[in-house]
Amino acid sequence: MLRVLMHRMRKSIRPEISPEQFGFVPDKGTRIAIFTLSMLMERCIEMQKDLHLCFIDYSKAFDKVRHVELFRMLEKLDIERKDLRVIRNLYWIRLHL
Repeated sequence: MLRVLMHRMRKSIRPEISPEQFGFVPDKGTRIAIFTLSMLMERCIEMQKDLHLCFIDYSKAFDKVRHVELFRMLEKLDIERKDLRVIRNLYWIRLHL
């Protein structure tokens, strides 16, 4: 069900996703991100340049999402009402378990 929902919303959300985004984007999964990072590291070694990386654990970030603002943004992206209702219900169930 979630996959169907994602495909239905993709055309509305796609313009909002930056080119640097990996994950949940066709042909830009974890393997591509790791390969890109590996190539960048090799290039920095060759050029004798420092490379600074920052890894962020987003697992807790999703617990702090302001749901009212999330739904407001989804409405601005012209997500269909029935799809918004499904998403709201999914969040409501998760928050009340």
